[in-house]
Amino acid sequence: MNGRDRAAPLRAVAAAPPHTTLAVELGIALERLFRKVVIEVLSELAAPPRPELLDRAGLAEALHVSPATISRLVTEGLPRIMVCDSPRYRLSDCIAFLERRTHERCSFPVAEPDAVRLAAEQEVAVDTCVRRGAR
Repeated sequence: MNGRDRAAPLRAVAAAPPHTTLAVELGIALERLFRKVVIEVLSELAAPPRPELLDRAGLAEALHVSPATISRLVTEGLPRIMVCDSPRYRLSDCIAFLERRTHERCSFPVAEPDAVRLAAEQEVAVDTCVRRGAR
């Protein structure tokens, strides 16, 4: 297609009624957006896979934390594999560690229904004694 053929649709848009021009502009904008999204998706698919073992900086990037946070987590027991003198981290093992750690820190003991009922009865009894003594 030469330059003259490309200009023909633009002349047609300029001569079209306003609502038609808006529809054409929207179509062009949608096409550009679609192309941009397709390029982004394809570039993500074409990205090389993440290696199985990561160094401290790679793990920090994967977890969106600083390398100093990784060093602190190592002192808390973050699993690592030593390759010669270099620590390496398997992302799946580290995520499992963080999930266990979160669960341990955030879980509360669940009271049995009978224990809750007994505690409520004892509280009522104590409350009644306090009221009688206050008279």
